[in-house]
Amino acid sequence: NGNDGDNSVVSLDEQKFIARQREYSAKERGMTIEQYEQWEKDFNSQDQENAEVKSLHETTKEHLDHQMGVFDEAASFFNSDEAVPAEVVPVLRHLTQRIVQQMVENRLEGKQQSSGDEIDDTSDPVTTTREAIEYKILDVGCGTGALFPYYLQAANDAGVHLSITGLDLSPKMISLAKANTETLAGGEHRFHFV
Repeated sequence: NGNDGDNSVVSLDEQKFIARQREYSAKERGMTIEQYEQWEKDFNSQDQENAEVKSLHETTKEHLDHQMGVFDEAASFFNSDEAVPAEVVPVLRHLTQRIVQQMVENRLEGKQQSSGDEIDDTSDPVTTTREAIEYKILDVGCGTGALFPYYLQAANDAGVHLSITGLDLSPKMISLAKANTETLAGGEHRFHFV
């Protein structure tokens, strides 16, 4: 099943993650950590009247611009081995295998329902119903494409072809994801980026 029998849950150091996010946010705003924490405290304690001064559109755009800058700044980290620690790899393998497996099962169920035929349980439904079928994945917040190799391995194991569309707010993340897909083997899989 790809997780090598390891059913343990990987623990994420949430405080470390939050601290790293604050560091990137402070750097993006040209502040020290202390300045950023004070700014964050002031921002979060604004009264309702001040919050209504900006339109929702302006606030959302400002937030998205800020997030884009933070993730552009963090792109090199997310493209490093440090971003996917060894203890997380079995979890990513398991998740991507389950996703691909569920897509295949859903497609098979759809074929059975639309044709009214039952698939012969003695035959391999993978080879008998998947001729040239392409499965599509929309990876929202794809970052540098850290999941792509795991998706491809799961697809290869299942004998299916993938068309993966990577979507990310950060242009640097998308640029790195594109570069990373060039090193992945398998011309039967396709990548698109937004």
